[in-house]
Amino acid sequence: MDTITINISMPKGLYVQAKAESKKYHYNSVSELIRDSMRWWMNDNLTRNGFTPQFESMVLRREKQPLKNDIVWDGNGSFTDFVLREGKKKYDSIPNLKELLAESPDLMEEIERRIKWFSKNPGDTRLVNHDLKKKMLGQWAFSITDDIRIIYIWLGKNEVRFLAIGGHSKVYK
Repeated sequence: MDTITINISMPKGLYVQAKAESKKYHYNSVSELIRDSMRWWMNDNLTRNGFTPQFESMVLRREKQPLKNDIVWDGNGSFTDFVLREGKKKYDSIPNLKELLAESPDLMEEIERRIKWFSKNPGDTRLVNHDLKKKMLGQWAFSITDDIRIIYIWLGKNEVRFLAIGGHSKVYK
């Protein structure tokens, strides 16, 4: 990713407020908040949550109808802690994970790091998070490595189901 670094000045009160908002909305830093704010401000086709109106509508509909085995966050406490605590119970249900870890046992640390980033801010640019097209329409993916992806669907505003993990050739069928 080609980036540049800039320095900005702001009143101390604005910085304190930005820092509080960053923490409240689980951004990794004030810089992430500012980047996300700029994306939202520059794209008038996005909702306040950073989604297209159609996608947000679909997410909110699915939130009202969770599936039988879904883990549902009630909004209390840290979403990151919830995902790391409850999500580990569900790692075994991610198709291909055991096979992938058998080939690369040290990959679990990176998978957990990326899931933690994702739980704090799905829009974190380090994840290269993106919606999928064609026969995978409605599904999303984010990067673990250059080749490894986690495929998932949104079940609600703060809820996803991991569908698969693996290299391009395995998950993009």
